[in-house]
Amino acid sequence: MFKIRGFTLLFVFAWVINVSCYSERKNHAKGNIYQDKREAVLYRGQLWSATYDSNREVTNVFIPYTVKLGGWFSGLDYSDEETIKEAASVIAEHTCIRFVERKDEKDYIEFYEDSNNVCESYIGKKGGKQLLSLGSGCKNRGHVTHELMHALGFFHEHTRPDRDKFVKILWDNIKRDHDEQFEIRKRGVTTLGQPYDFQSIMHYSNKEFSKNNKDTIQALSDPNMPLGNVNSLSAVDVLQINLLYNCPEALRQVVNYEVTVYTGDKYLAGTDGQVFIELFGRNTVGQLQNSGEEELVGKKSAFEMRSVDRFNVISPNLGKLIKLTVRLSDRGYGGAWYLDKIQVQNRKRRVNVSFPCFCWFGGSSDTKILEPSS
Repeated sequence: MFKIRGFTLLFVFAWVINVSCYSERKNHAKGNIYQDKREAVLYRGQLWSATYDSNREVTNVFIPYTVKLGGWFSGLDYSDEETIKEAASVIAEHTCIRFVERKDEKDYIEFYEDSNNVCESYIGKKGGKQLLSLGSGCKNRGHVTHELMHALGFFHEHTRPDRDKFVKILWDNIKRDHDEQFEIRKRGVTTLGQPYDFQSIMHYSNKEFSKNNKDTIQALSDPNMPLGNVNSLSAVDVLQINLLYNCPEALRQVVNYEVTVYTGDKYLAGTDGQVFIELFGRNTVGQLQNSGEEELVGKKSAFEMRSVDRFNVISPNLGKLIKLTVRLSDRGYGGAWYLDKIQVQNRKRRVNVSFPCFCWFGGSSDTKILEPSS
């Protein structure tokens, strides 16, 4: 047990499940890879080591890693390695965490592809080589980011002790033998003093482990609220990383902008190109502020004809939203794209702005400026 900025931190191994991948429980005592994730870990060594400045303030936390490559027939390939780097950069952008390629460090993560399609990670640092498996269903930036959060020491948001105050579990809709994925962790965990985060990348989605395509988990305040985030970190995710590791970035305030993209229904409206967005606003003293450009990375089905795709953009509070830019970077077949509109919402500040487009994007790189509807 130890304290960081007034919070007593206890870690618990939690089941690490990915909805797109098969996952199983492996018992360390029997010689398998992962120790039982119900055992509490109560020592400081579960955190990755930090570097400090002359004032003993944390500057960075470097986490070495390797990738076990196997090529097309078995193992991860170079595109998977790039995905891992992208996921690492998502965390690095707003925190002091840096995932770096291993040289000769003793403690490190090795990414590999499990033959049984398991997606799984230790919670926190275990010491020595620790394996992180990526099954075929989670070789994308969002799912890899989720597994890296486990490796940093985080469990699933919906298992925190106070969750019944915020969400309802619909037990009758859960697949057989999966009830335990929704059990509350009553001991050995901490919320770091942060509110319940419906948008966390560590929160299950509404239909996770559903046996009948009905919801398995709903927000009490709004049963229709989309839960979880498979694409990016939330503002609370970022804050919790920074608090846990004493990052100087903990002093920065960021908020969530939920971005919903509506692709049109015209013939060949969908695209397999890369879509980038940047938000602009004015604060109370009239200063122009921006979020920085960010790629909207989603499922393979994102930006198809008539699709509605949701993303989360983390940014300082931009004040009144006045415009956004959308950029399409063409790649391969179906590069053109017809966009109906983009909706931007910040629930906490009750911001909900529509940016209509009803226009085509095309060419190798096409950028458009969208303004709010009146």
